[in-house]
Amino acid sequence: MRFKNVGNKADIIALVVKNNDPNSVVILPGAPVFFNGTGTAAQRGLEVGASDALPNAVHAFFAGFNMLGKSLNIGDFGEVMAYGYFDFARVLLSTRATSTDVWASYAAIALGDIMSFVTTSGVQAVQRSGAGSATNIQWWMQAAQTLVSFTTQASSVTNGIGNSTAMITQLRLQVRAV
Repeated sequence: MRFKNVGNKADIIALVVKNNDPNSVVILPGAPVFFNGTGTAAQRGLEVGASDALPNAVHAFFAGFNMLGKSLNIGDFGEVMAYGYFDFARVLLSTRATSTDVWASYAAIALGDIMSFVTTSGVQAVQRSGAGSATNIQWWMQAAQTLVSFTTQASSVTNGIGNSTAMITQLRLQVRAV
């Protein structure tokens, strides 16, 4: 565990983790990660996995965001930001059923909006929890940056997204996993 405790930079808490995802999923940069809370974890408090197909009951095991700027393969050690302002969190904006469908519009993200975990396989992100519907969600992360809605010409968005079925961006979040 690393604390920034002196200096003129913002306070953070960073945790050392090891990717031991039960489904052998590579953890992407900026993705939320979760402690392996199962009885099979050899190194509890160190082993983490991705949010892919994560059951709601495991959301409480939120460890933070992969802050290395690179993917964590199975067995790799890395660091996650458990507390502070994280500038590069993966945020889901929109999805589509197939890569040939048009992109749907997406809602704005306002400063202070509560974010929730996305458990769709391959997405590894968080998303804006609907305005006023942040019940049953811990306030682990809030938007620390705004993002305007995109309600027109959504079908013409490409941005190098290619054949993807999930539109992801990076956004600054306030993180409080500890």
